[in-house]
Amino acid sequence: MVLYSKDTQRPDSSRAFSYPNFEDIRELNRSFSSVRAHNMTTVGVREGEVTNRVFAELISDNYFDTFGVAPFRGRAFTATETTPDSGVPVAMISYQYWRRHGEDPALIGGR
Repeated sequence: MVLYSKDTQRPDSSRAFSYPNFEDIRELNRSFSSVRAHNMTTVGVREGEVTNRVFAELISDNYFDTFGVAPFRGRAFTATETTPDSGVPVAMISYQYWRRHGEDPALIGGR
């Protein structure tokens, strides 16, 4: 199931929740076994002298638990790491990205 907020300016449209609203929904949830958040965005990834724009997904700390899976390598995010404005520099890469970059173990858990 997907939950959206009704756009009061455009009655036929919907929009995503803010992160604080998501936290309220997750805390007050009594209907679902888990409520997770995600939002697509783009980020710059520096590779040598070039910065490439790539798609990224902002996710809540319980994202993988909701699907009953674990990351292939490394670990999932902690609640502290997904708190807005936490300043914790952490990211997760896709399996495909890791494979395209030679399955380099330094990409996972490295600095």
